[in-house]
Amino acid sequence: KHLGFLALSKERGYSTHDYYEMDHPAQQEALTAFAELAEYPREQIQLGVDGCGFPVFALPLKHLAISYLKLACPDLIEDEEMRAAVVKITGWMTENPDIIASHNFTCTALLEDPNIIAKGGAMGVYGFALKKERISFSLKVIDGSEQVWPLIIASILTQINYENQETIQRLHDLVPTEIKNDNQLVVGEKRAVFTLERR
Repeated sequence: KHLGFLALSKERGYSTHDYYEMDHPAQQEALTAFAELAEYPREQIQLGVDGCGFPVFALPLKHLAISYLKLACPDLIEDEEMRAAVVKITGWMTENPDIIASHNFTCTALLEDPNIIAKGGAMGVYGFALKKERISFSLKVIDGSEQVWPLIIASILTQINYENQETIQRLHDLVPTEIKNDNQLVVGEKRAVFTLERR
């Protein structure tokens, strides 16, 4: 992220010492592009600062899902320059899934499936989309946990009858479902207990 904004700043001739400030032109470009991709009014996007001092954007999950759908299906993007950039970036994500989040992470397990574009955010936010099915999802784990992402996403894929069972199994392999006590006795299980509703 930092390198990307530094590269953009250098390319555009912007200052590079304050690229992480919200009023920096590179950050403003990112905000405008994100609003367009998410089909959400720029002025209604809430702003915050993440753990590494970078601006972050908040908007309804529906619009986050719209942005992921466009990442998976760039033909939905009207702007030619943005479409070309999305094709290039998502191509790199698919070709290098372990660079996005390393091994044994949800992102890697999903991106190893060339039909999926996925990326986690901070505090339990996750988004992903299926290219062939042209469908996207976004979610927020209320307590900010990332550990349950694989269970949630595996449940979503199962509920929509996703064909690639290997992807679902990779997700299950990331999180042991058994809960054991100090004596290593199984005392419970982790499972997703929701039913999808079409909106």
